[in-house]
Amino acid sequence: MDKILSFSNSNDIFNYIKFIDSYSDNEIINNLPLMIFNMKRLFLYSKLEEYIKISIKNIKDINLKSEQIKKYFYNFYKYDWENIFSIIENHSLKEKECILRNLNNLKFSRVQNILNIPSNLNFGLELEYSNVSLKFLKKLWTNNSIIGLMNILDIPKDIQNSIIKNTVFEKEGEFDKFNISIENDIDTDSELSTPIMNNSLKNLNEIKAFILLFKFLNAELNGSTSLQINIDVKYLQKNIKALNYLLTIWGECEELFFKIAGPENEVIRNSTLTMAKPIKHNIQNFFNNNSNFEINDNDDMNLFLYNVQGKEYLEQILEYTHDSLLNSIKTKDDKIIVFNKFMKEDINNKNDIKYTSINFNHMEWNKNIGRIEFRIFNNSLSSDIIFQDLTLIAKLCETCVLLASNPFYKKEIYVALLNHNISEENKLNLLLDLLFDDDYDKNVFKKRWNSVKDLEFYQYFKVGVDTFCTSPNNKQLIKSLSTTNS
Repeated sequence: MDKILSFSNSNDIFNYIKFIDSYSDNEIINNLPLMIFNMKRLFLYSKLEEYIKISIKNIKDINLKSEQIKKYFYNFYKYDWENIFSIIENHSLKEKECILRNLNNLKFSRVQNILNIPSNLNFGLELEYSNVSLKFLKKLWTNNSIIGLMNILDIPKDIQNSIIKNTVFEKEGEFDKFNISIENDIDTDSELSTPIMNNSLKNLNEIKAFILLFKFLNAELNGSTSLQINIDVKYLQKNIKALNYLLTIWGECEELFFKIAGPENEVIRNSTLTMAKPIKHNIQNFFNNNSNFEINDNDDMNLFLYNVQGKEYLEQILEYTHDSLLNSIKTKDDKIIVFNKFMKEDINNKNDIKYTSINFNHMEWNKNIGRIEFRIFNNSLSSDIIFQDLTLIAKLCETCVLLASNPFYKKEIYVALLNHNISEENKLNLLLDLLFDDDYDKNVFKKRWNSVKDLEFYQYFKVGVDTFCTSPNNKQLIKSLSTTNS
């Protein structure tokens, strides 16, 4: 006959836990709700979660243990994985898999087709998540629980092996590895940085598997979790015309890019205002004064960065860490001098200037190394949406290379795109026609735009001269951007 306890006082509870291994599975299961009730009655809340875990941990039957995990560690439609893995940590890999299979309804399916992007374009992704502890992730890797987790998600062995072999934690500069690091100095905020990748089924499936892992572990997205897409600058082949076209198209269409940077009915994250600030106005002013720019050395590169990223935001960049430089700015001419000093300082964290919609600070153009970082996107727990975002940026870069190598490539569409006396919708249609040949891709981004186009939030991103008609008195650029590409 099962022994059911009364738990009339705290000593009863402490002694029960002390000798719990002497109780049968059924006795533990039947006593568990009584123990919880009386612990609450006795205000023993500080020990409650620990004692529930100890109780379930001592249930020997795998199926019974799974049922109790479902009952006590499934809240608000999500499992408490950190506690669950601590309960099953001493089980064999096979037993772990059996328990996890009883709790899981997610399954991996292979990507079957590569994306419609150039095969010679290399890229990297930075995916930010909330509600996934870096400490917990490290533990999954060190005790091999990650293997059981990938098994029950049906992630194939070849992808598993690649992920296990090529994952590191908090290793800055490891561009050939998946690097998981803490984000914002908050342990529950994690960032996954991929290695340098290409448009191969191997790489696409690795990305999809990692996204599924984070989804399984209850990763959350919020107003600061972003996706950054990095394009290897080598793809532009040191062709200054290609870079010129990139700036021109972005300067013409930045507001549209902000509106199509998230899935349907999803507003771009609030932190974009500070973490991916608009640069259209900078680009317009830059072209007005530098119609034929070159980047041949570090001084040229600093001038480029100053004009495109730093000029409008220099005071914000210097505000917290460079008081002496900030105080030395007396005139407009002082700004570029101060910026050059800022970039040359050994103590300077050059990442301070990266918080713009496109960040060129990670590239060394004259050496043809580094990357161009596109920072506007919301992160997603859907690999399909991540791949759509990647396709958008890859096609933008491909279009710039094609325009630079062939002045007649989609010339009529490109020239029409530079016209400001058109509606926002017409501007979008021209942009999508310029970037894509496939109607499916066009429709993806047209639907995104349609779902958010009238939201007042996007007024925050209206900077510089309008590039499509928003009022009868729409102004034009002093010098059309088209003249920079003649």
